[in-house]
Amino acid sequence: MAMLRLVAIDIDGTLLTSAQVISSATRATIREVLERGVRVVLVTGRSFSQARAFAEELGLTTPLILHNGALVKDTAGRVFDACLLAGETAREIIGRARAHGVALLCFDDPDGEGRAVTEP
Repeated sequence: MAMLRLVAIDIDGTLLTSAQVISSATRATIREVLERGVRVVLVTGRSFSQARAFAEELGLTTPLILHNGALVKDTAGRVFDACLLAGETAREIIGRARAHGVALLCFDDPDGEGRAVTEP
């Protein structure tokens, strides 16, 4: 059997309790996994600053997979991979969503902190 080398964990509904905290049992399990030499990666739809806070809380140094995979950064903020739309394309999508009353959430900066939201 192959040795486990990496564990990828979603933040919402997996890492966090319903109270939006990391339980002591989860912390202990992650610590044990890390002690065995297994890498732990946080994977989330959240922004960089939100995910980084949890990674730092757990002492993780692995890259963060953000915005449902659209952005991969390390905790220092270096970008490893990004799937970004050209500005013109993004503006067109936002305009069409507004015109058709479609709910849309997109981020307009490399850190994923700014937002363009349309509501039906």
